Amino acid sequence: MTTVAIELNDSGLTIVREGTLLPESPGYAVLEGDQLMVGAEARGAARLKPRSVQNRFWDQLSQDPLPRPGTRAHTHADLAAAHLAHVWKALQDDCDGVIFAVPGSFSRPQLGLLLGIAQSCSMPVSGLVDAAVAAAPAGHAGTRMLHVDLHLHRAVTTHLRPGPPLSRISVETSAQIGLDSLQDHALALIAELFVRQTRFDPLHRAQSEQQLYDLVPGCLAHLRDEPRVAIQMNAGSKTHRVHLLRDEFLESMRSHYEKLTAQIDASRPPGEPLLVTLSARASAPPGLADAIRQLRGCRVIELAPGAAALGALAREEEIRSPGGSIRLVSALGDAGAPDASAPPASTPLQTHNRTPTHLLCGDVAHPLDAGPLGVGPDGKRGRLSVALASSPNAPAACSILRNGTDVVISGPPGCGARVNGRLIEGRTLLRTGDRIALAETDEELRLIAVVEERGA
Repeated sequence: MTTVAIELNDSGLTIVREGTLLPESPGYAVLEGDQLMVGAEARGAARLKPRSVQNRFWDQLSQDPLPRPGTRAHTHADLAAAHLAHVWKALQDDCDGVIFAVPGSFSRPQLGLLLGIAQSCSMPVSGLVDAAVAAAPAGHAGTRMLHVDLHLHRAVTTHLRPGPPLSRISVETSAQIGLDSLQDHALALIAELFVRQTRFDPLHRAQSEQQLYDLVPGCLAHLRDEPRVAIQMNAGSKTHRVHLLRDEFLESMRSHYEKLTAQIDASRPPGEPLLVTLSARASAPPGLADAIRQLRGCRVIELAPGAAALGALAREEEIRSPGGSIRLVSALGDAGAPDASAPPASTPLQTHNRTPTHLLCGDVAHPLDAGPLGVGPDGKRGRLSVALASSPNAPAACSILRNGTDVVISGPPGCGARVNGRLIEGRTLLRTGDRIALAETDEELRLIAVVEERGA
């Protein structure tokens, strides 16, 4: 029997089970009369059925009526219950406990409603913890800390007292920037590029708009590390292609980023050092983490996806509520969440703890510290090619780069790269033992750690 941690964000539910980060279930629902779909299926139809899509039910969790109710859901709570029941159906076997990592923006009535919904789903909730507290990394006692998370419709900043114990001081929210508005902004920018350069308007038809909507997250992930991203769309027998420049996107987002960085800078006494921990959602928009780093005396740590859920499981004994009465934990011992800023993996956390040093392709181990590696088919069926990205003939399906202790793989939308069988979406963190494959080949690459033993 195991405990499952669920990190709650209106963009989606992030789940960790037995140290494994599971695919996020997007916070979307499509409600049409007596028809209801939730999660990834609903997000996949968001632009096909724009009048029926709902994505505010976690953000506005309440018994208030929906703007467009249906037979199977009348309130925001009804949709949240349907979404949670959908997620729980896949988790309930051999699970004897659930810990929720919840945003600090949740009110007491919303927490009570969440517990009531969980009870209606027969979920054995054993604890509630503030997500920012659970995600906080270890080893920063004495430093003023601020946790920043992006939700679909707002940014949530949580002020933390580093301890001991590590505790939540206050929470601020801002609707100036959110993932939904950011993705809409990128979609409109890319659509304008298509119209201006190819005369093709992807927003003219629902099918092409949905196709572009699905491409946006991967495009933004690619722009985190690359100066441009190629975007290709099919319309009938024609293929249209444009390039979005990173600088062009950053310029268009300047005013949005400035509002958030100004809020962060104003959260401390002038000139006082500040440690900002960014959730994976907050560090995903290209250039946002860099903009925060420009603040004087500001240090940034980019957390791994699911850091709050991973931290909650690591501190389960402190969070678990005794005697069946569930309390919200907003302070934890001074150790912080172990390995909260380490790259996630699709394998249990207790394995593959070393940072990868080489990429193994067949019998050749390519060092990761020599520069970005290009990976792609070598022209022979079923084989892969690896070479420094700076070399003239480097394959370009995707690239692998070591940045400090992080190793990341990135590729343009549609590159077909998979990590441990899971299709990547732009930039993905890697760990030792991870296996990489491309759709065109039957060969796998593997991340390994070469260790020099001393004193043997």
